[in-house]
Amino acid sequence: MKYLLFLCEGLSDRPVAAMDGKTPLSAAEKPVLDRLASEGETGLIRLSDSFDYPEAIKADMTLLGYQHFETGHIDTALEAIAAGIDFDNDDVIFRCTPVFFSDDDEFEEKTMSEFSGSLSDTETERIISLLNEYVGNDIFRFYSGKDRDFFMVWKKGEPDPGILVSPKSVYGNRIGEYLPKGDFTPVLIEIMKKACEALSSESGLNGIWLWGECKKPVTETFTDKYSIKGTMISAHTSMQGLGIFIGMDNVCNEADADTVISCFDNGSDLVCVHYSLISDGAAAGEEKDVSDISCHFDKKVRFLESFDKDVLTPIISELTNRGEDHTIVFVSTVSFPCELFYNTSEAVPYMIYRSNSEKDAGSICFDEKNAFSADVYHPFGYDFINKELLH
Repeated sequence: MKYLLFLCEGLSDRPVAAMDGKTPLSAAEKPVLDRLASEGETGLIRLSDSFDYPEAIKADMTLLGYQHFETGHIDTALEAIAAGIDFDNDDVIFRCTPVFFSDDDEFEEKTMSEFSGSLSDTETERIISLLNEYVGNDIFRFYSGKDRDFFMVWKKGEPDPGILVSPKSVYGNRIGEYLPKGDFTPVLIEIMKKACEALSSESGLNGIWLWGECKKPVTETFTDKYSIKGTMISAHTSMQGLGIFIGMDNVCNEADADTVISCFDNGSDLVCVHYSLISDGAAAGEEKDVSDISCHFDKKVRFLESFDKDVLTPIISELTNRGEDHTIVFVSTVSFPCELFYNTSEAVPYMIYRSNSEKDAGSICFDEKNAFSADVYHPFGYDFINKELLH
């Protein structure tokens, strides 16, 4: 049996008034996905226990059976792992965002601006070198990641140092009221002060902001957990890091049919293909322009139609021609309604198809409405892979 798991962050939606009350799933022409749904099982699954702003990475992990990663900002650790940064289980890793501070004499009185420039590899190496030379020591070390990300590792550090906020909350404001607060944070504030001095001559940035603290989780590998070999395919750094961390093979790009088939040819039993359809969100309650809603709606529809024609169709054709039994799961791991532009915690639709099961073809369209009408609900998503996919 070959297993295919398609994770589509943000695909699930709510009826959009400007689109005749449709969702992208109901509007898209996706005959193969609809056929699989009609011959398989559809329903709803809850992948987040957050009623505030569910993190997509945690929903993805829940579907893979790794729900209990209570280690802070898990995406920080996973992106660091993807970048090849070596840190131990009892170390704490922080995001280290490059920023620009105003020239006020008192550090607390400075205002922060976003660093919007780009850094070459040479410039990145110089900045990391400056930070390690003038700020780092045997306990605190700085590293570069992918996409201009910086990280700081606190050897055997405090995993709950206090309250640290994202720089997005600080841009344009006096930093004093946003500085880390807690018993273990004075040392972090001192590091940011020293970094400001060390980077004072840099063009476009002269400081760092520490946040997103996390320890490396301790867990089973995917093979130890399920006794099969898996491959992760994703263009997103956090998912690449997750694949590395749980011992999957890693293919760091968007999937096409040939790539998926080659993963099976290379010995994988399960291929997890990850896509993200989440756009930069708006503040809660902020209204979106109709053109923005239409643009994101169309983006989802185009994805679905291309996926159905260019990915799903040739994969099924190839597996069928080979006589390979296969199980396919397609799920939106978080909902990202076009009219809201932020993640929501509602249950999301899924489809599961088994080539070796009896078929009861109907005229179902795979969308939110039909998933709800199926009256199948999984309230605990972390059990899904064991009970439904690999049973």
